[in-house]
Amino acid sequence: MIHPMVLVFAIITVLGICFALIYLSIHLYTRSEDKRLALERDQYDTAVEVATGEDYSIRHQHNEEDQSHSVYLSITGPKSHGIEPATMGSPASVRIETNAEVMDEMAIAWIRYRGLGGAVGGPVGKELGSPENPWT
Repeated sequence: MIHPMVLVFAIITVLGICFALIYLSIHLYTRSEDKRLALERDQYDTAVEVATGEDYSIRHQHNEEDQSHSVYLSITGPKSHGIEPATMGSPASVRIETNAEVMDEMAIAWIRYRGLGGAVGGPVGKELGSPENPWT
């Protein structure tokens, strides 16, 4: 017959080992998740900040290897937003509703950054020569 104290000690030991294994697995998982998030953050942080406002942020990243361009848009407090998952016939899509003034600021900042003033018919915003400039 096993002494009750030995049985209690064995149960506590088994529970302690189970707790240690669970703690170790959670710790390893969160470390790998932290690494993944850090890699994503580092990738995002290599992007050039094009413009920021109270309600938005635009960042541009140029990949030298494949000559591709990526743009990151962040909009704080959109009126509404939605994500449509990809289906068999259509790709995934993101829909964001924001104020027209915020969109105007973002568009003007992007056009200036990319030097696309000629593509939209001339100066944008309140630059000299623009229809919105009172001195023109």
